[in-house]
Amino acid sequence: PLVADAPKKRKKKKTEKETEEKKKPAGILVILDEAGLVVSDVGNKSGVLLSSDIHGSQLSSAGKDPTPYRPDIIHQCLLALLDSPLSKSGRLRVLINTIKGRCIEVSPGTRIPRTYKRFCGVITQLLSGTTGKVTTDEGETLFRVSKYSWASYIPDGCPVYAISNKGTYVSQKEFAEELNKLTPKSIPSFEEPILAVVTMGSNDHVSMTDMDHVTDHITLSQYPTSPSIYCNKVTDALENIFGIL
Repeated sequence: PLVADAPKKRKKKKTEKETEEKKKPAGILVILDEAGLVVSDVGNKSGVLLSSDIHGSQLSSAGKDPTPYRPDIIHQCLLALLDSPLSKSGRLRVLINTIKGRCIEVSPGTRIPRTYKRFCGVITQLLSGTTGKVTTDEGETLFRVSKYSWASYIPDGCPVYAISNKGTYVSQKEFAEELNKLTPKSIPSFEEPILAVVTMGSNDHVSMTDMDHVTDHITLSQYPTSPSIYCNKVTDALENIFGIL
């Protein structure tokens, strides 16, 4: 009987380990794509975060379309995402993919500056500095420019939902139910597994139809809306299925 019981004990321990893996709180990865975060010299000023509202004429004179240069939209989206209960619960990760192809990791514990001016200062420091990161006085990293592309963060078999005004309408409830059916996937650089990747354009003119890796192209509103509102809808959907208040 002792010999016969041994395999049962090992099997029980293995089952408990597998159960613990399943109990790890899963989250979601949001990628803000085509973000207009570009630092450049303007006139006699160096290290300026370009904005279509302020530098539209200079950009046009240089033969560039000013439309994508909207750091204010990124500020709004980050406030919506990082201030959400989903983020506070540790179930949200955020990446920013700029129009220059630079991938920025946003630390889950980052408190986004309340004012746009302060936000511009932080991003300017990040993109023009030599360290490629912004830290607190205690050395905690808040923003970091990754050496990898955003695509490298997507686990094999993980669904990618592109959200824009041009997508197929799906209700917030349907979206939440779909996410709830998914199996969490691990990302080596993240502690928590994720259910899915959600990517959205950082301005109203980004076309999500040409993106690689996209599983479904959807919209969560029957009316044209802004990226920050989509951020709110995504976090609300996850909070509902996780029971986060």
